[in-house]
Amino acid sequence: LSCHRYPNMQTGDLYAFPTRWVGAMLFYNKDLFDAAGMDYPTGEWSYDDMLMAAQQLTQVSGDMVDVYGLVTPAGHVALDAMIKANGGNVVSPDYKTCLLNEPMAIESIQWAVDNVLTHKVSPSPAVLQGFAEGAFASQKVAMEIAGSYMCANWAEAEFNWDVTYVPNGSQGRVMYAGPDSVCIARQSAHKDAAWDLVMAFVSPEIQKSMETLKPGTVPFLKEAAQSEGFFKVPGQPAGIQVLLDMAPVARGADFGSQWIEWRSTIMNQELDLAYLGERSVEESVAAATTAIQQVLDSVQWPV
Repeated sequence: LSCHRYPNMQTGDLYAFPTRWVGAMLFYNKDLFDAAGMDYPTGEWSYDDMLMAAQQLTQVSGDMVDVYGLVTPAGHVALDAMIKANGGNVVSPDYKTCLLNEPMAIESIQWAVDNVLTHKVSPSPAVLQGFAEGAFASQKVAMEIAGSYMCANWAEAEFNWDVTYVPNGSQGRVMYAGPDSVCIARQSAHKDAAWDLVMAFVSPEIQKSMETLKPGTVPFLKEAAQSEGFFKVPGQPAGIQVLLDMAPVARGADFGSQWIEWRSTIMNQELDLAYLGERSVEESVAAATTAIQQVLDSVQWPV
C-alpha cells in the first residue's frame, strides 16, 4: 500500500487501493531459439549474456536483417530498470534531481545504443515504427523485455513464445513493476457507492475469482496470486512463475509529478537521437538531463 500514500510513503494518507500488479519479463520466441539450436534464456543471464545470444540469433541477408536478436532497452519498462540494475538512477528518490548524466546511467544507455549501431542486433526506433503490431509479434525479433500485460496481446500469437526473468545487471536484478489501482474522485456524487465498488475490487472473493484477470497481471492478494487458478488464467504463459519470483526486486519507473512530460516525452525524444546515430550518447544524455531538470525544477512541492 505504501506507494499510494502521500506525501510520505510510510505515514502519508492513503489515496488508492491496489487491485493487481504488473511487471516486466523477458519475452522470447521459442521457434527462433529452436531453429538456431540454442538453449532458452534462464534466470542466470546477465545483459551481456542476452547480447551474446542476440548476436547468434540475428539473421542477415545482404543488406537486409531478416531476424533481430532483441529489441534493445529504450523505454521506461526496460531501460530504467537496467540503469538501476547497474547501480544508476534516472532521477533522485525525491524526484527533484535528474541523475541521467551519472556514469552508470551513461554506460547503460551506451550499451543499449551499441546494440543498434555497433552490434546491429536490434532495430532502431525508425525501424520499430514499421512494425504495425509490434516487433515481437511480427516474429522478426527473438527477444524483448516488455511489460507482463503484453501477454494478453500475444496470447493467440501463431508462434511459440514464453517468458523468463529480466537479466541481471552489474549490481543485481531489477524488474520494472507497479500496481494497477482504484480510488474515489473527490468530486464523486456517490462516494458511498464508490467505496462499495473499491471494496469489491479488493475483496478476497473477487481477487480469487480470476474472472476479470488478464494474463500477465497478478492479483494483489498473495493467496490469490499463489493459487492454482492464477496459473490457469487463459493465455497465461508457461513461465509466469518468474513474475512472482521477481516481486522482491520490483521497482517502479519514478512516476512522480510531470512524469509524462519529462520521461515519456523529453527523455524518449532526446535519447532517440542517439539510437538513430544522429548524436552521441553523451550529447543526448546532456540534452535530456538539462531539459528534464528544468521540468523537475518547475514542480511546486508538495504537489
